[in-house]
Amino acid sequence: MEDYNKKCGKCGVEKPHTEFNRHKANKDGLQHRCKSCVKELNKQYRLSNPEYGKLWLQSNPNYSREW
Repeated sequence: MEDYNKKCGKCGVEKPHTEFNRHKANKDGLQHRCKSCVKELNKQYRLSNPEYGKLWLQSNPNYSREW
């Protein structure tokens, strides 16, 4: 794959294509938001929905890890 830059749809910053996750459905095969923007959106969601993680672990016991 050639090195090229892509503009993030959220922050508007032009970044290398390696800063975007893959997404087969898109024409270029990459997501429209950069990894750092996606990380921040996921963090905001987790903080605003703390019960979601607990409910998900209860309904998916095979995925919980032993520490």
